[in-house]
Amino acid sequence: MPFFRLVLLFSLLLLLTLFVQFVAVSAAFQKLGLSPGSAYTLMLTALVDSVVNLPLPRLRNPSRFTAWQPDAGQPVIAVNLGGALIPAAFSLFLWRHSAPGWQPVALSVAVVSTVAGLFSRPIAGLGIAMPILLAPLSAELAANWIAPGQSAALAYISGTIGVLVGAD
Repeated sequence: MPFFRLVLLFSLLLLLTLFVQFVAVSAAFQKLGLSPGSAYTLMLTALVDSVVNLPLPRLRNPSRFTAWQPDAGQPVIAVNLGGALIPAAFSLFLWRHSAPGWQPVALSVAVVSTVAGLFSRPIAGLGIAMPILLAPLSAELAANWIAPGQSAALAYISGTIGVLVGAD
């Protein structure tokens, strides 16, 4: 019986954590101008599609293009749909439909890329890892320093593109 209560407690804590995360992230997306429905759709799509990895084509022989046939022992290089493509597409949407021009975006992406490049490390069999709060904190600091009036959109853009460029 005590084991059942412990499992129930951890399950409830997990559900509470997920609920708080969805509410907090939804509030952040609403600050970017999304409706609650659009924010939940974007979050759910990114979450569900985070299990989809799209392998990139390889050039084994410069004269012959061979796609999706990795050599034995060579890592497969893939792009995650929910963790890279969807956030990058939303970043482009934000850039086009919000105020930051190309100079603030380029500068803030350069700052976050530099930080991500300095602190990310490859982990065999897993991918690239970096301290979890480093990217959002550096993105927010850079955005508030570069363009305080557009910090929400600029932080999302630089946090997404900066990590994709600097860490990956």
